[in-house]
Amino acid sequence: MDLLAIGNHLLNLLAPAWVVGWLLALVGSLCSSRLDIDAAPVGWLGQIWRAGWVNTLAGGLASAAALAVLGHDGEMAGYAALVLAAASSQWAMLRGLRR
Repeated sequence: MDLLAIGNHLLNLLAPAWVVGWLLALVGSLCSSRLDIDAAPVGWLGQIWRAGWVNTLAGGLASAAALAVLGHDGEMAGYAALVLAAASSQWAMLRGLRR
């Protein structure tokens, strides 16, 4: 397998994590009453930026773990783990543990 094929496989593995992570960050931050708009120094867009990357990282790690456990990508259990990991990180980023 050449370098281009490896890059294509990695992109296809991480693309769902990227989309789910950023959509969760955007929608979760817009719908949350816990969003601190005047938070210094990052501000509103900085909070979405940070949450997007954390959610993407959590979802990517869940996708990689599902690939290692299940043997191939594209299983519904792998996508469920991706969504659960990204949603859990979004919940933690919006201070869900401090209730």
